[in-house]
Amino acid sequence: MNTILRALQTWNRLPQEDEPLEISLREGLRRLLKSTGGSRALFVAPAMDEKSPPLEVGLTAEGAPFSTGDIPHWEALLSGEREMPLGVLLLSMQEPPEGRLYLEAGHPLGEAGRTLAETFGTIVGLLYEKRRWKTAYERARKEKSAYVSVISHELRLPMTSIKGYTDLMLKGMAGEVNEMQTNFLGVIRNNVERMSRLIANLSDLSKAEEGRLKLQIAAVAPAEVARKGLLAVEDIAVERKQHLEQDIPADLPRLQADAGRAAEILTILLRNAVLYTPEGGNIRLTAQEDGEGVTFIVEDTGMGIAEEDAPRVFEQFFRSEDQRVRDHPGWGLGLSVAQMLARLQGGRLTFETRPEEGTTFRVWLPAARSGEDTSGRV
Repeated sequence: MNTILRALQTWNRLPQEDEPLEISLREGLRRLLKSTGGSRALFVAPAMDEKSPPLEVGLTAEGAPFSTGDIPHWEALLSGEREMPLGVLLLSMQEPPEGRLYLEAGHPLGEAGRTLAETFGTIVGLLYEKRRWKTAYERARKEKSAYVSVISHELRLPMTSIKGYTDLMLKGMAGEVNEMQTNFLGVIRNNVERMSRLIANLSDLSKAEEGRLKLQIAAVAPAEVARKGLLAVEDIAVERKQHLEQDIPADLPRLQADAGRAAEILTILLRNAVLYTPEGGNIRLTAQEDGEGVTFIVEDTGMGIAEEDAPRVFEQFFRSEDQRVRDHPGWGLGLSVAQMLARLQGGRLTFETRPEEGTTFRVWLPAARSGEDTSGRV
């Protein structure tokens, strides 16, 4: 344990997430040389990805740069063809594979110095692996974002065309439509809307991950946000004979939010409430001042969320195995989008549930500051 603490103290500080590993590694090697009385130290590792050069950081006790080219017979030392000189330590890393720590001193290294160097090398290797995996993750995320962007763009046009022509046919623009044809066209339109929501959700999540999702932040009346959310689900609630209630006080402070995106959060929550509440059930939307903001509350008397599903409701693509959930088409993205939009506007989304009794979602959004211009883009 003391050796590990000494190794960490030798490093002095761990690299920041956005800081090149070479900078802190150079400082760590300098302190390693000082602690062991070494004269030269070097760490080498393979490239983190196809676009990066291999990592090689070396330093002398005087602070001068040092590389493998300065080591006589480097390749022979690596292969074991040449015996290691006295006072030289060459460690092979388990992580990363092919990583090496070279330490040279003008005297034989004792057990304490060797153990310190080994522990130090392990820490370096772990930091390197963490950075390598982070680099791979960022690359995969960017590739996924680019893929989603292309797919979203290519699908939007045909979806718009299908929806447009379906609406024209429903209006009788291509001739009289009988009841069966009307039902068929309604199924087409509903599925096109479902696909359009999927494309929009994927696009929004991808843009948010990349920091490219633009919001029009302005002072917004909570009543207007609530009105838009209710309007989006009113027809479905009537069709299912549900009681849709609202209580939005007129004297609530204005929100500092994107009006459309705030309404989208409520639409998602209300749509879920309608879908998972049986016919004749109750759905209630209320709002109240809450500290420096406003909390919207969506309550339903539906099936609730199973205890084992509750920790995962905000996961992308998660859907419960409950057959009553599976009976309704969906992609498991709505709540992920709602949470993301709340956070981007400086808010938060939470919930409480009572299995077989109902669920309550609360979304808090900040209030606009009086006397300040809150308009702008984020």
